Amino acid sequence: HKAVSILVANAGLGRRIRGIADIGEEDWDEMVEVNSRSQFVITKAALAGMHAQRWGRVILIGSIASRGSGLNGCHYAATKGALSSMGLSLATLLASKGIT
Repeated sequence: HKAVSILVANAGLGRRIRGIADIGEEDWDEMVEVNSRSQFVITKAALAGMHAQRWGRVILIGSIASRGSGLNGCHYAATKGALSSMGLSLATLLASKGIT
């Protein structure tokens, strides 16, 4: 079978909890698991085949909340910021290998 050539990582979870006092640790953990960790895991898995074929595209679906605002609270913004940073880092590291 062939490797994944184009990955669109679109998992996401949002909760309208605005105040940090109302965000429990379990809320934080769930947000990180869905919005950041799942994107990391699937991207890492797809990259193995992309490296082998020396070509690939990774599209990480984020949010404007990565800039630090929105209705879904700081935990949501933090996970989307992590996703944005991961995408920028991967682009810098992988572009020379044909993976963008």
